[in-house]
Amino acid sequence: MREILRSFACALVVVVLAASAAAAGQSACFGPDEQVSAEARIAACSEIINQSNATVGERADALRGRAHAQFLRERYDLAIADIDRAIALQPKNATLYIERATYHTFAENYDLAEADAQRALQLSPGNRSAEKVLSEARAAKAAIAAHKLAPSPGARIALVIGNSKYLNTPPLPNPVHDAEDVARELTRIGYRVYGYPKTDFTRKEMSAALNAFFETAKGAASAIVWYSGHGQEFVEVDGDFGRNYVVPVDAKITSSKSIRTQAIPLSDLLLAVTPATGLRMVIVDACRSNDFDPAVPFRGFSREGRLGMFVVYSAKPGAYASDGEGRNSPFAAAFVAELRANPKDELRALLARVVKRTDALTRGQQVPDVVDRYDALERPVLAR
Repeated sequence: MREILRSFACALVVVVLAASAAAAGQSACFGPDEQVSAEARIAACSEIINQSNATVGERADALRGRAHAQFLRERYDLAIADIDRAIALQPKNATLYIERATYHTFAENYDLAEADAQRALQLSPGNRSAEKVLSEARAAKAAIAAHKLAPSPGARIALVIGNSKYLNTPPLPNPVHDAEDVARELTRIGYRVYGYPKTDFTRKEMSAALNAFFETAKGAASAIVWYSGHGQEFVEVDGDFGRNYVVPVDAKITSSKSIRTQAIPLSDLLLAVTPATGLRMVIVDACRSNDFDPAVPFRGFSREGRLGMFVVYSAKPGAYASDGEGRNSPFAAAFVAELRANPKDELRALLARVVKRTDALTRGQQVPDVVDRYDALERPVLAR
């Protein structure tokens, strides 16, 4: 649905940009996407927006052009902010509300997207573009509402988070692919998956997802959290005490002082699975690189576990984990392969093979670490 809606949004804006280009000459603000980079469009549109002699129409069109560039960069917040300004200039322009509804849909602000599409239909009754966006927003909202229904007691549930598109540090190509493949295999063996298909969680979104999953896990037979993305042990500002953190996509870690307000403690992931009555497991495929401020040294993860729980790390304490050269990280590829082939095997045996596969895929450069705090007599399994 998102790709269809993206194509629709691009087509909608192209018409306006072409008309504006004819009126304004060959400004990069209004050039076609295949000829103008997002960065060049933003710069050219900003120049028009800041001109003191620009007309209301010129400024509104430039705001739309810049919003479109931000949309292509997946900075939906900035795209929405520019359309807000354009609407302030042209409050009865139905197309502006359609565009903002589209950006709200991509930002998963479905109520706001629905309101904007309805406003567009008030201004332009029967507008097919507005009807299309309204339909998509309502369908997405309904799907989210259905997904949030509490599972029945005894259910098997999983929260799958993949963070790739980091805003303040180089992106990681594979976590979103890893999340997709892990979610697919868990769904296949009967788990109700939360998180995915959403990916690239901000700190606010991760906290909300973990809190909701904690509530959902009450009474669940099995609860699993999978996280792939940046993460490591950080030394906090109050001394030499180290603590494991996973890193949301909007984190800006520039010093030890910023860690607590920018990252998520790994202990929050462990807490999220605690209420389950049976299998409790947290899997962390992180510490892939250290692209933070040089003042924040790389430390890998330290060993952290909890009684009655498996905590699986993609690498040994203090070691790097590879992002991989193909679709998946080596650890994710090994986990998915074992999950597909042997989902009913006793979990300790399955995880031992994941360790062995990862070791082989990386030629001994990466060896996962399994923290098993279950009673030795218990024999947990993933699939019935």
